[in-house]
Amino acid sequence: MVRSRWGMVWVALAAVPVISSDVFGADDAIPPRAKWTTSKVIGSPEPPSPYQTVPVFTKLSLEKPLYVRAEPGRDSYLAVEHQENKARLVRFRNDPEATEREILLEPNRQLYAVTFHPRYVDNGYIFLLDNGPSGEKPKFNRIVRYTIDRQPPHKLLPDSEHVILEWESDGHNGGEIAFGPDGLLYCPTGDGTSDSDPLMTGQGVDDLLSVLIRIDVDHPAEGKNYAIPPDNPFIEHPGARPDIWAFGFRNPWRI
Repeated sequence: MVRSRWGMVWVALAAVPVISSDVFGADDAIPPRAKWTTSKVIGSPEPPSPYQTVPVFTKLSLEKPLYVRAEPGRDSYLAVEHQENKARLVRFRNDPEATEREILLEPNRQLYAVTFHPRYVDNGYIFLLDNGPSGEKPKFNRIVRYTIDRQPPHKLLPDSEHVILEWESDGHNGGEIAFGPDGLLYCPTGDGTSDSDPLMTGQGVDDLLSVLIRIDVDHPAEGKNYAIPPDNPFIEHPGARPDIWAFGFRNPWRI
């Protein structure tokens, strides 16, 4: 089985000789396989799923929307508009009749994902995973925090930009950021190229490529922007990045 660069899976089929009872004798014949009748998979020839896709926000124009999250504490959504080498973070009302979206941020970077701090309603912290700068080399992935004003009209404060962590990456940049139920921040990363891991980093734990990052952004260590959770698995591993929770990923897209 081979996974292509576009994520498709190809299965190699080989000619397999048919083994009959004449080869081993009647007592050694392969028994017939019983039918599998307990599957819960819905599909042909069974009827289709009862769930259907329904268009919403049909009056709202979003440019190549990539990501959408409900904004805690407010009846609105935040969305990422994914454009060539740049992005927009926008907000719109949770109303099927909505026609306008508000631009919160338009960085000179590509934007992959957005997540809200568990206490966002109080502190206004929003975390982004981005890559850039656009049109420059080298490019870096960043975990960056912004603050959205707690007072109306709840604008994103551009001067509040606070870079938590960054690492060089240009290609397979991963694509998610999220808080786990443990209150820690998780971020999957790719191999940082546009090919099949030419840097040979997928099986290494000495950099932040091809890994799942797990960090504590609420209790930063002295002089740092975050802390390493004490139960991360590579803390005592010589030469390893202690930020790593798991490794061996080519380009994990979402969690």
